[in-house]
Amino acid sequence: MRTFYYQQLSSGEKWVYQQMAKAMGERKRLLRLPYLPVQEKRLREISLFVTLDNPDFYWTKGSFLLRREGNGAVLQFPLLISEEEIPSANAAVMSAVSELTENLPAEPAAAAEEICRRLMDWAEYDLSADPLEDRRNQSLWSVFVRRKSLCMGFSKALCLILRLLGMDCIIVLGSVFGDHQNGHSWNMVRISGGWYHLDVTMGFACFQPLWERYHPGMEPPAAPVPFTVLHGSHEMNGRFLYERMLPGS
Repeated sequence: MRTFYYQQLSSGEKWVYQQMAKAMGERKRLLRLPYLPVQEKRLREISLFVTLDNPDFYWTKGSFLLRREGNGAVLQFPLLISEEEIPSANAAVMSAVSELTENLPAEPAAAAEEICRRLMDWAEYDLSADPLEDRRNQSLWSVFVRRKSLCMGFSKALCLILRLLGMDCIIVLGSVFGDHQNGHSWNMVRISGGWYHLDVTMGFACFQPLWERYHPGMEPPAAPVPFTVLHGSHEMNGRFLYERMLPGS
């Protein structure tokens, strides 16, 4: 489901999303909107939704600078890396994906579990990163090229790979361990008609003490699991209709 967040928008919001997605996908720095059917706050949410539905747009921050122009606006999209770096970054991303998907199990759930384990071996969780200051730490580039990332980077990496393997996958927004201020992201994947949860970052050692506090005696699941397994430690953002739009979750 590549358009999970898009499907929840109104018709006017979908028009804005489409313009943003086209500009980001073509790596355009400027986007002129002749009119604004939404307020600025919602405009910024829609920009985020584009990057969640399209994790392969790793070169954009997903944010923008806004300049009013009559009844419309001009949006300027900053790049995470320079235009000159993008070709080599593309090659590095695809090389990493190729290596990470070699000789996978044929069964979808087992393949998804193996990808999670390989991602944890491929890149490390960057404890020194500030998620609010540097969005490069939350992109595919940080996982596949820098090999240090945060929860959003790992969620985007897993989403990209599972989609390339032919599985429906989305990025989930929510919180973990009661920390509603910083937020958290993980994935849902569709297997045999049902939607299951995967959280790559729970396998890193830095999360073990908190995981043990919320789930005593239970190992963090690397395989796709129903949300009941994560209940208590994880909380999905109720604004985004995960359970309503994804039957069997």
